[in-house]
Amino acid sequence: MKQLMVLRNIEVLKALLSSWRSKILQLLIVQEYTVQQLTKMLIEMTGEKINPGTVYHHIKVLQEAGLVEETRQEIEKNIVMKFYRAVARDFRVDFSVLTGKDETHRDVTQWLESRVTGLIDTLKAYNINIDPENYVEAAEHIKEFINLENKLKEEISSKNPELLKNKDPSIIKDAFSLMTLYLLNQNEEYVMLREKLLDFLKMHESS
Repeated sequence: MKQLMVLRNIEVLKALLSSWRSKILQLLIVQEYTVQQLTKMLIEMTGEKINPGTVYHHIKVLQEAGLVEETRQEIEKNIVMKFYRAVARDFRVDFSVLTGKDETHRDVTQWLESRVTGLIDTLKAYNINIDPENYVEAAEHIKEFINLENKLKEEISSKNPELLKNKDPSIIKDAFSLMTLYLLNQNEEYVMLREKLLDFLKMHESS
């Protein structure tokens, strides 16, 4: 299972436009589940009706997009139960994926824009109040920073992957976070963009 997967393919991003598939992917990041288990969890999570056939369809779409994989099978009462899991522990979006693309991908463009706008709005919960007239500048700072961070994180890999076998996933995740902090802060471009973003956020911080 990868630590990180950066989403750059338009067709892959389209697979996540469905709220059901987004929820399924988030559940499968945590651990593996069968279609029946996922169906039960989705109903409990949303309070909405969904049947196993629909859940299976969504899983197949995620599988074809390369986001989910079948991990194993078990036989119970002559019924084959397939278990699925996300292929990575974290999925990040490349916000430059649609640069120069045409209007046929407007649905993906709007989805990406809503993610950035949602991020800016959510900063208000942390006393970072960015006025609407500054949203474009804020979005540029955020996208530039995140895209570089994604690129650099992709390049971080274990030098001794055999040592990670049978390790607790949460420990592996924490180790990756520490190495990310260590290696990113040695990159001059990353440090420059980080400081530029921090200065911008500080300008909009409320006391």
